Amino acid sequence: MSAFDNGRARIRSVGAEAIDQNGGKGVVLHGGLFGVDGMEPDRGTTA
Repeated sequence: MSAFDNGRARIRSVGAEAIDQNGGKGVVLHGGLFGVDGMEPDRGTTA
């Protein structure tokens, strides 16, 4: 749970980017997605 809490802003950012890229359809986030170019974290944003 602490890993999720610590990465919450990054998870939300990557999820939002994935949803934007697929036209608003649902997404399943996998660990590998977090290293994909263009899926950058929000800097200075808190959840």
